[in-house]
Order: sequence, then structure tokens, then C-alpha cells
Amino acid sequence: LYCYRVFNLGASQPKNFGFYWKFYWPLTFMGLTLVLGRQFQNGFLAHVPNPVFEIAVFAIASSIFGIFSEGFAFVPQMANVMVNGNQDFKVAKRFLLLVISVELLFLMLLIFTPSGNQLLIWCFALSEEILQKVCYYLMAMIPLLFSQCFYQFYTGLLIQRKKTGYVT
Repeated sequence: LYCYRVFNLGASQPKNFGFYWKFYWPLTFMGLTLVLGRQFQNGFLAHVPNPVFEIAVFAIASSIFGIFSEGFAFVPQMANVMVNGNQDFKVAKRFLLLVISVELLFLMLLIFTPSGNQLLIWCFALSEEILQKVCYYLMAMIPLLFSQCFYQFYTGLLIQRKKTGYVT
């Protein structure tokens, strides 16, 4: 009874199991696909010269990049809840471009400035050789800031419109 009052449950017609499955399976499939993508990355790196070194360096770069990309973890929820029309859509996109710009600035400071490099060396006990590789991988990941953010944004909009099949 408490849940019905707090969450206003019972305000719509009950849905059947098939409705939930149709909504849920594409999202689950995409989650699995994202996890498998990491396996393909590791598989590719396992075939280059000195694979243990390359996988380790890529893991360091990915963990650094993760600090920035995880800033987009709740973008689907933001889009789902807050975008309710054309004006909201435009404001949300401008907001996300501002967030991406700030994150890009901090990432570029880490990659391209001596003090950013020193911070990476200090945090991860990197040698100069490893630092150069980490920075190379981070430079290659820069476009992912944009693609991940807007992937999350449009995913939220598709969820809002119950079009999860398009997510896959």
C-alpha cells in the first residue's frame, strides 16, 4: 500500500509479462554487447607484439578514461526524465556539449601538459615509455567522449518512448 501511494502505482493499466520482456531484452542485449566489446579489444591486443605489456597499458588508459566517461552514466536517466519537448531537447544537448567540453579540457590537460603527465606518472608509477603509450591510447579515446555521451542521451530518449528495440 505504501508503494502504491509513494510511487502513484495503480494509475495506469497493468502490463503483461510480454510487455516487460519486449522492453527489457534489447537493453540487456546491448549490455552484453558492450561487455563483449571489451573482450574483442583484449583479443586484438593479445595478438600484437608484447601483448601483456599492451593489455596492461590499455587497462591503465581505460581506467583513466573511465573517470571521464562515467560522467555520462546517468545521461539516459536525465534524457528520459527531463527532455519533454523540443526546447528541452535543445537545452539538454547544449548542456551535454558543455559537460563534454569541460571533460575534454581536463583530459587534454592530462595528456598534453607536463603537469598532467607528472600527475599520471605519480598516480600510476609510470615509466616514460608507459606514459607515452597511455597518452597515445587516451588521444585515441577522445572521440569516445562525444559518441558515448550522445549514445547515452539518445538511449534515454528511446527508453522514454518505449523504443528499446532501436537501442540494439
